[in-house]
Amino acid sequence: MKFLFWLLILTLLLSMQCQKRGDMNLYITNNSNKTLILKITERANDTLILSILPGDYKRKVRKITNFAPSPRKIKECICNYSSIQISPSDNSFIILKDINNPDNWNKKLVKGSFTKSPDYSDCFFEINQGDIQ
Repeated sequence: MKFLFWLLILTLLLSMQCQKRGDMNLYITNNSNKTLILKITERANDTLILSILPGDYKRKVRKITNFAPSPRKIKECICNYSSIQISPSDNSFIILKDINNPDNWNKKLVKGSFTKSPDYSDCFFEINQGDIQ
């Protein structure tokens, strides 16, 4: 009986490890002196997220929990969105940096421990004054 108990525990631990999930945090930093508008549509449920980003402003715009697959396997920060746009608040300027280009995002993976916390990724997109014309 003891053998079956430990076999069951081992099986549960191994199956949990294979299904490891984590969180993904999306940050947008506006280092310019212009106000920007961020519009995100999620792929899973067409939820619309609209944010106004004033100049010199950093904001966590989205946290996705229980993200699958594990953040270790995610290569792009914006893969979970069907649409992501950043636009000027008025017609007096244009934004040169493309938010849909994965090379314009920085990603930091934080590895969790198996028993305490899952992996998570922090993804950063930054607009600087030089990205505005």
